[in-house]
Amino acid sequence: MTGSMSTYPPCGCVDRARRGPSPAWTEPGVEGGMTTTITFTELDNGRTEVITQQTNVSAMVADSQARKGFETSLSRFNEYAAALTARRR
Repeated sequence: MTGSMSTYPPCGCVDRARRGPSPAWTEPGVEGGMTTTITFTELDNGRTEVITQQTNVSAMVADSQARKGFETSLSRFNEYAAALTARRR
């Protein structure tokens, strides 16, 4: 990866694609076949809690730079979602 706007396009096989709060997929290209599960929980205040769980995380993905990049992508998504919400009002 290069620069501050690097991307890591995931490439995986969907393990669970049914209506419900927890889609899951496996990325076979990551050593050990990393599995990601996202859980959405509706909160009382009209917000949604999102929990990302990953198993079989390789050292490359678990390294501090990769984590920093992941956290940056979540911050950018939060800004995007806030802008969409502001437009609705």
